[in-house]
Amino acid sequence: MALCDQEKDYRQKRKNMVINGIKELLGPDESQDLNSTSRDVPVIAVLGSGGGFRAMVGFSGVMKALFESGILDCVTYIAGLSGSTWYMSTLFSHPEFPRKGPKEINKELMHNVSYSPLLLLTPQKVKRYVEALWKKKSSGQPVTFTDVFSMLIGETLIQNVSS
Repeated sequence: MALCDQEKDYRQKRKNMVINGIKELLGPDESQDLNSTSRDVPVIAVLGSGGGFRAMVGFSGVMKALFESGILDCVTYIAGLSGSTWYMSTLFSHPEFPRKGPKEINKELMHNVSYSPLLLLTPQKVKRYVEALWKKKSSGQPVTFTDVFSMLIGETLIQNVSS
């Protein structure tokens, strides 16, 4: 099995960023003898766990520390599941990332998850949920509890969504 051309292109471009990140992190004295040929650049990954809101909160702290320390600049891949991906999608889809870092985005996220869950059940929101579920059902797709849960999570993490 081989990587697709787009992934190969991404990795080649990312290697240049990673080696610069490593040199910046190590400083001029420690990185002067660093071999920076494309073949020698390490592939570093950050993995986040699952576990809902607990994982999201934990991963927000990890990403903040990695971002502020400069280690995130040395990473090729970031992966996770469940709550970690909730955080990743919130961070990487933020219109001001990376100008705004995890510290600022975490404050916004904290605000979004700190309100009453009853606000998820206003008549306007319930109407929108039902319409979305009905549209899915009408197109022949099954509707499950996961659909309902994902709408509530999305509404919590990304407030003021119009659709």
